[in-house]
Amino acid sequence: MLRMLPLITFFWLLTTTGGAAELALPPLKTDIEFAKVGDVSLTLDAFVPEGAGPFPTCILVHGGGFVRGDKQSYIKPLFEPLSKAGFTWFTINYRLAPQHRWPACAEDVETAIRWVKAHAKEHKVDANRIALIGESAGGHLVSWVGTHLKEDTRVTAVVPFYAPHDLELQVKHRNMLGESMTGLLGLTELNDDAWKRLREASPSSYVHKGMPPFLQIHGDKDPTVPFEQSARFQKLMQDGGNQCDLITIPNGVHGMGGWDKLDPNYKDKLVAWLNTTMKPVDDTAAATKLTELGAQLTQAGGVITKLSFKDCSKLGDAEFRMIGQLRELKSLTLYGQCKGLTDETLPHLSGLVNLEELGTDGIQVTDAGLAKFAALTNLKSLSFFHPSFGMKGFDGSGYAALKALPKLERLTIAGTPFNDKGMAAVAEIKQLHDFRTWHTYQTPAGNESLTKLPELKSLWLGQRLRRYDGGPNSLSLDDPTFDVLTKLKTLESLTLDEARLSLAALTRLKELPRLKKLELRRIDIPAADIEKLKTSLPAVSIAWTPLTDDERQKLDAFLK
Repeated sequence: MLRMLPLITFFWLLTTTGGAAELALPPLKTDIEFAKVGDVSLTLDAFVPEGAGPFPTCILVHGGGFVRGDKQSYIKPLFEPLSKAGFTWFTINYRLAPQHRWPACAEDVETAIRWVKAHAKEHKVDANRIALIGESAGGHLVSWVGTHLKEDTRVTAVVPFYAPHDLELQVKHRNMLGESMTGLLGLTELNDDAWKRLREASPSSYVHKGMPPFLQIHGDKDPTVPFEQSARFQKLMQDGGNQCDLITIPNGVHGMGGWDKLDPNYKDKLVAWLNTTMKPVDDTAAATKLTELGAQLTQAGGVITKLSFKDCSKLGDAEFRMIGQLRELKSLTLYGQCKGLTDETLPHLSGLVNLEELGTDGIQVTDAGLAKFAALTNLKSLSFFHPSFGMKGFDGSGYAALKALPKLERLTIAGTPFNDKGMAAVAEIKQLHDFRTWHTYQTPAGNESLTKLPELKSLWLGQRLRRYDGGPNSLSLDDPTFDVLTKLKTLESLTLDEARLSLAALTRLKELPRLKKLELRRIDIPAADIEKLKTSLPAVSIAWTPLTDDERQKLDAFLK
């Protein structure tokens, strides 16, 4: 076990830029309260460029070993280059240890992101182009947030300067806890619990696929946070399939003081990386790339408004990032086994604020991941073909999150292990006018959930998935189903698919006062009964085609 040494800070930073006179900065909006936690007022300073905007934006997080520092210390060398480069930027305070233990400081960074997004218009912020930048302890915090992004804290890029990503490694390097870890985590001795808590508070423990691009900047002679921290973190990121670049400052020590003499261009490199990483997608260039990948697209005035894939096998993290920056896109179709759209990559599409129609096939999203579709607030139509197939534990209960989409009127769910819990979840989407479902796992009991949709005008109800284990099928569409269908008094259009139905059951549809259209697809019923049905439902347009011998054989096999 490592021996304890007197408690000292291992994140104490240099605060000057070598004694040079500071350049005058454009006026800041200072001491703006972005949150109040108990009796602690959290404030930030804001720089907003001249011009209409919106501008790419940076949120700056100072260092100081988690126990000292403020929004005007340590991080200050970055103010001028970001201002000159035309970024909106904010520098924030957060709660310090030991008065406030972990994870208070990380929570404050997340709160600041939410505040910046909520006040985007006021400060000319491009909410789709936000970078987190932190140094030392602040570098740890931005990396932590970058590994724990939520829907409302998602950012485009993360830039940690000389950050301790692995606190266990940091303590071993120092051969002690020090003031910072004692203050932050309340640790006083190095035992098994202490090592566990150090790992739990380390960003390196949470690297996963689908993270935003990172840029690390670190001096290779840093005695406080060893350069090895950045080298190891870069390998973890790249092994996980993420972009992680590293700018090395030759002979650089901890803090930016003196770095201008070692690498006069490091700030320019930072700005260039931010501009490249957060550059809005050029629709013309994107059109060329996406067409090469097999997309069909529609453009208006050089802007992509409609995008369709029949084969998504070549789409990965980078491609979904590109698609997510097509801000004027109104229609997106992702067919052909779109297995690359997952909980990790789905947030890349959250910037599609104008998207009205989205069709998917074969996506691999969990019930919890379905909540990420709630970011697409302009959606009117959403289709899921073969979603989450083969994913253990998926039942469709996550579809309830779609109730947050105010304009969503049309929903299709087909070919999926969606069951009665999923049907109950759909029943929470009260704004639905059109619902289509077939080849799922719902039962007759699940069909009852349809009666809870007060605005339902159009329904396509198909048979549930057949069993492949040789056992008898439990039907979800047969004559008893009409006990539910006749309760749907708002229906104007009804499609029924893959069933053997009687004339008596179908005639019950005269109980639906608004029904105007009935389509019977692959329905086994004598032609003479269809003629009688048309007589019973004179105000309803009925479409039906007799089964071919091949279709009848397939239906018999499906229903047995």
